[in-house]
Amino acid sequence: MKRTISEIAQTIVHDKVQGRRFPTDLLRLTQDEDLELVTLDSSRAFDGRFELCHGKPTIFLNLHGRGLDDSRVRFTLGHELGHFFLHRSLLRQGGAFHDDKITFGEHLKTVEREANTFSAECILPKGLLRDRLDGRVLDIRLVDRIASEAKASLQATAIRLASATSDRLCFFWEEDGAIQWPSPSDDWKHSMYRWSAWTGAIPPKSAAASCSDSFEEREVARNVWCPNSPERDEPLYESSLRTSYGRLILVVDAQTADDES
Repeated sequence: MKRTISEIAQTIVHDKVQGRRFPTDLLRLTQDEDLELVTLDSSRAFDGRFELCHGKPTIFLNLHGRGLDDSRVRFTLGHELGHFFLHRSLLRQGGAFHDDKITFGEHLKTVEREANTFSAECILPKGLLRDRLDGRVLDIRLVDRIASEAKASLQATAIRLASATSDRLCFFWEEDGAIQWPSPSDDWKHSMYRWSAWTGAIPPKSAAASCSDSFEEREVARNVWCPNSPERDEPLYESSLRTSYGRLILVVDAQTADDES
């Protein structure tokens, strides 16, 4: 049976004696590998590259004035490590860089998505996330705490938490009063209905619309976020965290909040 990208990442992390606690030491994943890691601080608009350099697989990591512990740098390193562990054979088939991405023709979208999945699993192992959620109320402060422990971005942490839970929550990133992206649990039951705010303006009767800053959990009517859902008696719960990139908004369905996958 073919293993998933997450399973491959889990095996590699385990073999490198990582994944038992936050944060994952990504540099340990490079040890004992035929791989060169080069850090630089360039004004050029790229974060990382993976290519053959004098015949040796090499990761170029652009720090942009940040440290190796920066969440963006860590995700980039994890992404390029994903290319190394998953795709390095493609380099020897003529892969080359174009616009700061490895061009593999029709394979490009697939390999980029796989590298992102690999990075997320390394930095935010699903097993550790489930341990953090066990017996705890999932609120926006817990999301922030996990992100800090893992040295991961809030966005990456939100996406991973959504995928690590069952039918219970949806995250939104909000900027200038508009939803930029939704990230629901994989089996988020309200996905079958047309949400009023998958993209565009925040629902006017939501807690997020009445408060432009961070706020703790607040109860809102179900039909505020799910106007077409037949279940209108039980409320949903919102919380929000203001960041330098906008707000992260969490919407939780209390009916399924205790149902872990």
